[in-house]
Amino acid sequence: KLHLDYADSILNRRNSIYGIMDRLYNSYNGVKNADALRFIEKTYGRANKSKYISYRLGRNKLMLLQGEWLNTPLRPTVTTINVDARVKKLDEADTMRGALASREELTKLKEAGVDVLEGMELPEGDPDEVWNSMSFKDKNEHVMQVILDNGLTELDMKFKFAKNLLDLEIVSGCYGKIDMDEEGNVDYLKIDPRDAIFDEIEGDDFIERSPVKGARYRMTVSEVNRKYKLTKEQKIMLKDAEGQINSTSAGSRRPRMYQINGDMCVDVIHIEWISAIPTYYKLSPKTKAQLEIDDSTPYYRIQMDAKEYEENKDAYDKMVEKGKLMGIQTEWAEDIREAVRIAGIIDLDLGRKKFQARRVDTPNKVIDMSYVGYLFNTVDGMRISLQQVVENFDAAFDAVMYLILKELNIARGKVLGLNRAGLPQGRTTKEIMYDVLNDGFIDFDSSADGNESGRDMKLDDLINVYDLGVSSSFQQLIMLKNDIRMTLDLITGINENRQGDIAASSTAMNAQVAITASKNITTPLMYGMSKYVERVCMKMCEYYKLSY
Repeated sequence: KLHLDYADSILNRRNSIYGIMDRLYNSYNGVKNADALRFIEKTYGRANKSKYISYRLGRNKLMLLQGEWLNTPLRPTVTTINVDARVKKLDEADTMRGALASREELTKLKEAGVDVLEGMELPEGDPDEVWNSMSFKDKNEHVMQVILDNGLTELDMKFKFAKNLLDLEIVSGCYGKIDMDEEGNVDYLKIDPRDAIFDEIEGDDFIERSPVKGARYRMTVSEVNRKYKLTKEQKIMLKDAEGQINSTSAGSRRPRMYQINGDMCVDVIHIEWISAIPTYYKLSPKTKAQLEIDDSTPYYRIQMDAKEYEENKDAYDKMVEKGKLMGIQTEWAEDIREAVRIAGIIDLDLGRKKFQARRVDTPNKVIDMSYVGYLFNTVDGMRISLQQVVENFDAAFDAVMYLILKELNIARGKVLGLNRAGLPQGRTTKEIMYDVLNDGFIDFDSSADGNESGRDMKLDDLINVYDLGVSSSFQQLIMLKNDIRMTLDLITGINENRQGDIAASSTAMNAQVAITASKNITTPLMYGMSKYVERVCMKMCEYYKLSY
């Protein structure tokens, strides 16, 4: 319960960070703050005719990086990292190499009853030559490679990693979980960074030192009942809580129950943490005869049943006092535990996590918890994401484009005006316009009755032309729009030259410089993503070992 309380507090205290994340995801999708647009879309309280459009200029930049990732082959290579296995692997490889070179001599010795290879069979025939000449660890690597390649394809990991990369670009972090059910099916769950539960520690970019890891899941009530074995009382509690839709419970800053597309959903928090379990050994004294055979230690070390010892600890202590035992040794081993909190009111202790992978070099250590994450570009406790860099340019570009459309909406070409006071007597407006447009000639008598008297009439007094074209600021708006795009290319380094699409007039040197500069600026992001993929694939291998 204390671990679940701590996980809950992590979600509560990170609320401000989640608010920033929400804003960044909204700006990526082109969702603007309505209050911030009022001063643009209205003039003196009345809505302008031009419509404000979100062009999502920065989104194209981020999608270009995703496209590069999807074009990159995903082919991780399985290699041996365990020290003992590597030594044994080399020994067996050397033995097999020497045996193949001395096949005839070894065969004769075996027929004479001397088996130098101690049962190891020499490969026979070409089809089995390569496989049989491999050491046991080489074979394991080969099989694991096939399993991993198959899993990456079946689970569509490239697509899931592309979504992780998008999270990195938007909020400078990504998160996921390697999951395995009771039937041994391995899966990778991509988790929204806003639902991630972990303790952020300075310098821990891959969240490997966090004492607690977990995530918040949104599940329907029926899904909760299917997945977890709730008691009758707990089901009643869950049913009663349905009346508290979108309400914030005491001590929390977020609702635990809400409706999504008409379905009743609840917050389900799942966490894991590394605990420690004891292993007890009784030190039984050796007899004199036993000491003569082996005097390296004065006792035998015999493992005890933990539950039996803890229930009868006083009896064993008395045996030590009487000298029947030389002592009790306790050794500790890491152990992963897990728990679940449903709707903030139901706590389930799931106990020891099933399918725990342990290290061969140090059996008392587990590999790691099933959650994995990456925090990109943390400097002095802060992370500035790529989306955070481009969102202001996004807003500026949209505002400029709105003003450009507003100018175009005003423009209506030229207007011809006719002064009725100067209309010749006996002539109509249509007759005057006909002569102007068809003959290009018009006559009038300024002295005639019906015209303005007292002054000479000029054609400018009769007909006026007005140009209702764009204002003088239109060209500046076009230049400003282009400047925003160029500045965004310069700051992000993500420009149209990344894929090698250089104009025909560009020289080879210009093309190389443009592509190199553009690629290098995003190299840290891509390198960090590749290390995250490496860690995910490593954990997948560990789970596939247990599964197969």
